[in-house]
Amino acid sequence: MKTEGCEYEARVMRGERDKALEAHISGCEHCREAGRVSAWMRGLAEQTSPGNLPAPGFLLFKARLSKKYSDTARALLPVAAMQVAAVLLFIAAGAWLAAKSGLSVGPAVVGTLRSLSASAPLLFLGVTGGLLICAAAAYFLREPKK
Repeated sequence: MKTEGCEYEARVMRGERDKALEAHISGCEHCREAGRVSAWMRGLAEQTSPGNLPAPGFLLFKARLSKKYSDTARALLPVAAMQVAAVLLFIAAGAWLAAKSGLSVGPAVVGTLRSLSASAPLLFLGVTGGLLICAAAAYFLREPKK
C-alpha cells in the first residue's frame, strides 16, 4: 500500500500505537483521518467472516441475472399497461353497444353463439394457427444465449 500524505500513515494504518505516534496523530489531520478509516475497516473485518462470503463469480452472476430480469420487467411495463387499457376499452365498447342497441345481454350472446356455430371449426383453426405463429415468433426472436 502506497502512502502519500505522511510518513507515519502506514504505521497508523497498521494500528501501531506508542506515545510519539499518538503525539504526532494529535497534530496531523492526515494521520487522524487514516486512523479513523483503519479503525472502521478493522471493525468491519471483525463483523464479517471470510467463510460466509460467496465467491466473486457467483456474485457477478447474480448481479447480471438480476439486471437482466429487472430490465425485462421494466421494458414490459408499457406492454402490460396497454393490454389492460385495451381490455378496459373493449369492455367499455361492448357495454356501450349493448346499452345503445337496447338488447339484453343473454339473447345477444345466444344469437352470437348460434351464428358462430357454423364457422366454429374455421375459427378454431384460425385461433390455433395464430397461437402457433406467436409461439414461433417468440422462439425465434428470443435473446440468444451467450
